[in-house]
Amino acid sequence: MLLLRGEAGIGKTRFLGEATHSLAGVATVLRGACAAGSRAPIAAIVEPVLAALSTEERVALGPSAIELERLVLPGETLVDPAMLEVRVGRAAVDAVAQLSRRTHVVLIVDDV
Repeated sequence: MLLLRGEAGIGKTRFLGEATHSLAGVATVLRGACAAGSRAPIAAIVEPVLAALSTEERVALGPSAIELERLVLPGETLVDPAMLEVRVGRAAVDAVAQLSRRTHVVLIVDDV
């Protein structure tokens, strides 16, 4: 895990773009963005992971896929925030593990 911090405007997003470009063909690079006040900040991780999973991989995830899909569907009622962290966090880890069975995975989350 790499945490990239710095003052606004110093090129963090550009650096991430360059890193993404350099990893082309080596790994599947997933990008998410999280805005302040987001309904569920973990969606910045969940959305690109779900988009990268094949139908077969989603089926293999079983209930974990359902938890993740509920998070990103508009109009869905979110569970208790404490439970959200536990259930969706575990489901997100399961999803990344499933995806990493077929490819190297780099997940980039940028705060915009």
